[in-house]
Amino acid sequence: MILLCDCGSTSSDWALLSDKEEVKQFKFSGFNPLYHDPARLQQILSELQSVTHAGLLREIRYFGTGVVSSKMKSLITGFLQEAFPGAVVHVDTDLMGAVLVTTHGQPGIVSILGTGSNACMYDGGKVVSLTPSLGYVLGDEGSGCDLGKHLCRDYYYNRLPQPITEEMGSLLPGSRSEFLEALRNHVAPNRFLASFGSVATKFSEYAYIEGLVMERFRKFFLYHIQPYDPGLTLHAVGSVAFGFQEIFNTIATEFGYITGNIIKQPINGLIELARKKDFTWQIR
Repeated sequence: MILLCDCGSTSSDWALLSDKEEVKQFKFSGFNPLYHDPARLQQILSELQSVTHAGLLREIRYFGTGVVSSKMKSLITGFLQEAFPGAVVHVDTDLMGAVLVTTHGQPGIVSILGTGSNACMYDGGKVVSLTPSLGYVLGDEGSGCDLGKHLCRDYYYNRLPQPITEEMGSLLPGSRSEFLEALRNHVAPNRFLASFGSVATKFSEYAYIEGLVMERFRKFFLYHIQPYDPGLTLHAVGSVAFGFQEIFNTIATEFGYITGNIIKQPINGLIELARKKDFTWQIR
């Protein structure tokens, strides 16, 4: 049996693929080692153990956000090996998973627009360039966290249309000081801010939302996409890219890029790759 995982900050998708290619899928909370206590991952794995046959696992392929160093990779690998001692564990970044499911081995630019944002260039054999992720404080342009941050800002600056103001008011914890305290004390501030990004989806027909998404996508393209060759196909993974793909395509054209695959959740693509007996997972 092979266990596959696409893990974001907000949620994680897991798939158990038997040797007969039968698939069971599970969804749990997300984990980002940059922001979350390791106990959070332990809890996820405990829940996963209760719905899987741990002793039958021979391989685990984990692709997750926040795997930015060998230390983070070793941390996650250790917990997976402890939970499933009989399996060979492979841990890599969520961006590597996105490359695998979107490019099909062809050169291209691969981006992530979910809770956070990131991008890289793939030459058909390895990732040859990667724009650095600076996290939700300095980076994550165009992401769910970025959109949520600007919605919160404009709420307190009284710059939102009335229906969106009412929606935000029902979701926010209270006064400006209460909001700032909640943000400061939250175990995952990026996920807290991204939770308000759902308002953008709910009110997507409003000119304000369209303008906000276009503005933040332009920032994303400026910092994360423009450094790469416009002759390469641009792919995207993540709920924000998928939910606002018309705007994504519009901004891509504006910057001179042609878009390819835009996928909401990579887990189904990972399942299809795992079914290919001769498939090699190695990308660098």
